[in-house]
Amino acid sequence: MILRNTGLPIVLAAALLGSACASSKSWVPQVSAPDVSSWFTRENAVAVVEVGNDSQCNAPDGETRLQLLASADAVMQWQSSRGVALISQAALTPARYVVVDLGQRSTAGHGLAVSRQGGLRDGVLLLKATTFAPRPDAMSAQVITSPCALVRLPAVEFKSLRLVDQTGKVRASTGVTP
Repeated sequence: MILRNTGLPIVLAAALLGSACASSKSWVPQVSAPDVSSWFTRENAVAVVEVGNDSQCNAPDGETRLQLLASADAVMQWQSSRGVALISQAALTPARYVVVDLGQRSTAGHGLAVSRQGGLRDGVLLLKATTFAPRPDAMSAQVITSPCALVRLPAVEFKSLRLVDQTGKVRASTGVTP
């Protein structure tokens, strides 16, 4: 007996694969970012001010991080150590600051903008930022960038600081040393 390849097995396999792909949403786990909207209600809202921003902050690596700076002098020392000038000493006011550092990126087009509205709850100060990146299919310069922002913090007590992006994902956090 001679068996002929009628193509039926290939058609069946393609149909099964197509139906699995079409229904992939039902079996892919839905992972969502934590809801932080209650952090920004009237009773939890605090004002922060982004006082400087640059795409070249000379980050040592690709890690997103927060660095608390206790004073205007600490800001000037940080700027000197990184070789950047986000703000002049004359423009600095007595306050605590935080550097929001996205870390090194391998192409141009990355950046961030920190919202003026922060949230304070249970000793945690939450900052919101919108991060920018080039589209995966976009042409962009192959150059190392390291975007950062300098943010003046309000005169409130907090034990830790967190940064969430526009999706609600916590991008960085740090504790406050006494």
